[in-house]
Amino acid sequence: MGIWLDQLERESQESRTLTQQQLRDRDTLRSALEEAHDAAVLRSGEDTVLLLLDVHLTPDPTGASLPLVEGQELIHNELVRMGLPVYALRDGQACVLLRGASNEAVKTLLARLTRRLGDLTQGRFGLLFGAARASEARRSCSDWMTLADLRFHARQSRLAATASVASAGLARRAERR
Repeated sequence: MGIWLDQLERESQESRTLTQQQLRDRDTLRSALEEAHDAAVLRSGEDTVLLLLDVHLTPDPTGASLPLVEGQELIHNELVRMGLPVYALRDGQACVLLRGASNEAVKTLLARLTRRLGDLTQGRFGLLFGAARASEARRSCSDWMTLADLRFHARQSRLAATASVASAGLARRAERR
């Protein structure tokens, strides 16, 4: 009984520590968003891109699956290795602010992350993202985050629809045999 209570207390402490870290990340992200949004909209300075990143499982012919956490950690570590400030969001998503980034720079970053993720996991994970510029959100930085989140979910929905169409096509081919 004592061992079980010790384990329960340890798990509770770990969850409290994780929650506190997430709250610190959110506060830091909120401050960075407000600063970048003010610079882009009010002072007509350089524009900043808000990039939400996550991974999705790609269909694996062997049937083996990896936990999403592995892919999310790979993305986070790769962004840190590139020297970019990374903020943790809900469910393991990552958030990056790219100051003064052109569309080509964003495309290059996404291609690099996609390639690296594919190389490290033998193509078992794909990259999901949503991006928005500070200049697109005129009223507040929360609108900016909402816009990036909407684009992220739109991509996620398109990916799910594409996957279901592809699996339906495979099922029809199997029926013909």
